[in-house]
This record gives sequence, C-alpha cells and structure tokens, in this order.
Amino acid sequence: MDSTALPTYRNLPEQLRRPFLNAICRNPVEWLVAPRNDEVFDSFIHFYARLQAYALGQGFAVVKGKNWSTGTPRRLYHCIYHGTKRQNDDMLEAEVQRDTEDNIISRRQRNGVVNQKWDCKFECLLSYKSMSWRSEEKSYVLTVKYHDHTHELFANLLAYTP
Repeated sequence: MDSTALPTYRNLPEQLRRPFLNAICRNPVEWLVAPRNDEVFDSFIHFYARLQAYALGQGFAVVKGKNWSTGTPRRLYHCIYHGTKRQNDDMLEAEVQRDTEDNIISRRQRNGVVNQKWDCKFECLLSYKSMSWRSEEKSYVLTVKYHDHTHELFANLLAYTP
C-alpha cells in the first residue's frame, strides 16, 4: 500500500507530511488496511498497536473500552468519539460556580470543557479463545463489531497528541 495514498496524508499541510510518513513507515504495511474479522494476534498490546496504526492512516484515534478478565478474556476498543455522555468520575459541577466576590466556590476550577462525544459506533472486540472447536490452542481473535464512523475523519492528527 502506498502511504501517500492514505486520506490523512493527502489532507496534511506540506510541513507535516514527512513526519507523518515516518510514523506510518514504522508499522507493517498490512496494518494500514482496515481490520477484518478473525484476524489473530499475539496479545492485546499487539492488536492495540495494529489498530492505532490503522487509525493514524485514516484520521481518527482509538481508545480502550471495557475489559473482561473473568471467563474468556476480552476487550473492547472504540473510536475516541464513542458515546454520548462525558464520563465525570470526579463528580464535578457542569460549570464553575462563583460567589459574589468572584471567588470560585465549586470543585470545578475552570470552564472550557470540550465535548468529544459524537456517538461514533466504530468498535472492535478482541477475545482470547480457542482457535477451533475442541482445540487446546488459544489465541487473540478479532471481531469487528462496527466499522463505520458517525463523524468526519480528521486531516491533522496532531489533535490527538497528549
């Protein structure tokens, strides 16, 4: 596969194309094509690297979702824009609250929260299971649950750097 044919490469400004190609070329070429059902991997980490390489070339990012450790070990992977509601583990207020002297009295210290929840359906499931019925051999097997996105893919992937 020609890396310069990827949608992300074509949309990048000229000064970002060389760093993009350097990042893409660090991955096997077969990782740049869409994931398919029943692909086999060595570990969760191996699959996550493969999925991130594909996402880089297409213009989105992937996050780890639910992890099952009992029974058949398996893990969900989502587009970064999955879901509709922000996670609020710290139980912060929706907005900063101030008193009459403009002092902050809420636990939330600043506004400017960006909502990245666009209800994207892209989702993959990786399971550690037998390769065939009555087989002792187990491996990490991929199931692509949803391959489509409900949002436009991004040209500038620097938006995903921490």
